Amino acid sequence: MALSNIKKKSISDEVYKQFMNAIASGEWAPGSKIPSENELAATLGVSRISVRSALHKLASLGLVESRQGEGTFVCEISGEQYLNNLVPIIMLSKPDLKHLLEFRMIFDCEMAGLAAMRADEEKIEKLKANLAHHKQLSHDIKAAAECDFEFHYLIAQASANPLLTKIYMTLKDIFLAGLYDIVAVMGTDNAFYYHNKIIDCIEARDSERARAVMREHIIDTIDAALGKRESPDKTS
Repeated sequence: MALSNIKKKSISDEVYKQFMNAIASGEWAPGSKIPSENELAATLGVSRISVRSALHKLASLGLVESRQGEGTFVCEISGEQYLNNLVPIIMLSKPDLKHLLEFRMIFDCEMAGLAAMRADEEKIEKLKANLAHHKQLSHDIKAAAECDFEFHYLIAQASANPLLTKIYMTLKDIFLAGLYDIVAVMGTDNAFYYHNKIIDCIEARDSERARAVMREHIIDTIDAALGKRESPDKTS
C-alpha cells in the first residue's frame, strides 16, 4: 500500500488527504474493501480515532460505506457524483495558475469548436450581451472575473454537451479563483479582444477557427499572466 507514516500536524486532515488520494488514484478501486481501522492506524502510525474521523468524512461524501459484519468498501459512484467530488479532491492541493489554465485549455478549445457547430441564435446573443457587459467592468476585478467565467460557461452551454456544462459549474470556485488573479494582473482588454474573436468564429460556424482562437487566448493568458512576456496590445 502506498500510504505513508504521518509526520505530525493536522493528523486527521492528513489521514483524510491520504485516503482521498488513494480513492482518486484508483489504489482503492470502486467496490473494493479497504483495510480495517486497526490496519490503517498501524500503517499510518496514528490513532484509530483519526482513522475513524477520516472515514466518516469519506462516508459523508458518499465515497465509502460500512457494511455490518463485512467492513468498509469504496462505493460505486455515478458520473455526476464523481464530478461533485472533484472539488474536494482537487482542493486538497490547490492547482497553480499555469496548471489550471492548461487544464482549461483541454476543455475550452473543444467547447468552442462544438459551440460553433451547435450554438443557436439565442446562445450567440447571450455571448454578445456578456461581451458588452464585460467591456464596462475594467475597473472592477471581481465583477470582471465573474463575467469572464460566465462567458466560458455560456460557451459550455452552447456546446450542447451537458457533461461539459456540469464540469464548469462543479469547478466554478476553482476557475474563479484563477480568474481573479488573471484579471488583477492583466486587466480586461486581453479577454475582451479574444472573446470578441471567438464569438465571430461561433457566429460564422467556423469550428476549427474557434478552437484555434480559444487555444491562442489561453496560451496568451498563460504567457502574459505568468510574466513570460507582455500581452500584445489588443485594441483592434
